[in-house]
Amino acid sequence: MSQFYENCNAIFIELTSLHLLLGPNIFLNLILSPDFMKRIAILLALLNISIHLTIGQTVPSNCTAADSVVNKYLPDAYRLTIRRAQRNNLTIKDSIQIPKEYRDTTLSALIAVYNATSLQARDTIFNIHTFPFPDLNTILVAADSNLNWMKNLRNGILPTGNQEVDSLMSAYWLKPGRYFDYNFQPYHYVVLKSDSQLNILPLTKLFLLLPNVYYSEQNSIIGDGPDIIDSIFADHIELLYSIGWGDCPAGCIYRRFWKFNVYWDCSVEFVNSYGSLLPITSVNEVKVKKLEIYPNPFTQNLFIDGINEEFNFSISNQLGQTIKSGRCLNQIEGLVELKSGLYFLTISNNNFHSTYKILKE
Repeated sequence: MSQFYENCNAIFIELTSLHLLLGPNIFLNLILSPDFMKRIAILLALLNISIHLTIGQTVPSNCTAADSVVNKYLPDAYRLTIRRAQRNNLTIKDSIQIPKEYRDTTLSALIAVYNATSLQARDTIFNIHTFPFPDLNTILVAADSNLNWMKNLRNGILPTGNQEVDSLMSAYWLKPGRYFDYNFQPYHYVVLKSDSQLNILPLTKLFLLLPNVYYSEQNSIIGDGPDIIDSIFADHIELLYSIGWGDCPAGCIYRRFWKFNVYWDCSVEFVNSYGSLLPITSVNEVKVKKLEIYPNPFTQNLFIDGINEEFNFSISNQLGQTIKSGRCLNQIEGLVELKSGLYFLTISNNNFHSTYKILKE
């Protein structure tokens, strides 16, 4: 089922992005082409699919992954860190190169959700990434077209011969891209692109200090689409994934959200989902029964209120290893020999399946 969810969401997000980038008319012509017919058939088949997601489930995970996965989420980590710095007026908002320790806080949380493969909700948001704003690589500089360094940039000549310009381009791995010639303006502008991921806004301010530079700005993206929002709390990071649809070039009319908490031990909790129901997958989430587990922290026994039938249980450590399992009603006994620390209690029967964090004193 995991691969099934990934395929469904990949198709949906791809179509949403194409609609955003191409506009409704070109988008319609494109999806009606023969190359898209198989995908349309898949989408039609999904109309009656219901996906049931378990609310309030916490599972052990880890914050490390292969380089291919890390590189997949690095732009998200940089972008979320920059947004948070600007939103909270942090000092790093003026840093062109984002400090690794700030970036890695968010990156670790993103990877933990990626690794939480036992969560059904993780499969639903598997292909969601941050909306590409702010841009991390591109700066637009408008300057007097008669300047020698502008002429050299127009012809792709490096170094440009201007010490200040060359210093900036070298320090931030910038290379000239497209050059725009406006005959009715006293300036031209050039697109400079970096191979690295940068906080572009403070870099634009350095170019503005150069003589005869009219303006300098970061590349902007029009519209809206899939996105991730992060918030940092004392004991966890909250990640809010979402998909938007409905006139996204003007700002999406509809949006579906999935909220996760990632704790400092890299365990991941799927908190809930809300917003508009997805039109393609017809997602219908149902909440698990509200159970009360006490005492927590515990010493030898655990009591479970809110369930009136026998259930299966398992207790695992932070490595995901099962320490104890069985079947019971209302009370789990014989836990006195467990070592002090954090564990995960999974309770399931024919009607629900959920995992809770418990602490042994």
